[in-house]
Amino acid sequence: MKPVKSLVSLAKWILRIASVAIVYSDGHFHNFIELSFKGLSFFLSAAYVIVTILLIIGGFISKASTTVVSGLLLLVLCMVSLFVQTGFSVPNLIEIIPLAAIGFYFMARGNQV
Repeated sequence: MKPVKSLVSLAKWILRIASVAIVYSDGHFHNFIELSFKGLSFFLSAAYVIVTILLIIGGFISKASTTVVSGLLLLVLCMVSLFVQTGFSVPNLIEIIPLAAIGFYFMARGNQV
């Protein structure tokens, strides 16, 4: 069976929406809305929210630079969150992997179809 290449753009949009859903469900959006500038968690949450918004915006722009940079930043944020904020453990790694994989994908592919 051959892959359905016409659905690639839809799959990319589903990944973008999934990144927003993961950031929202992890509580980053709530931490960002509270505007409590105390601690590292607010700044990481703000970065997650801004980068996922940039990932969505990058889907509407013909140049891939916004998508690639936001994918790279998302991957870096996941690594920082894994090692600095939560501490490395297998459950934390399993929680971070989906968002890091989405960031890695968009860093590597950009807006290519």
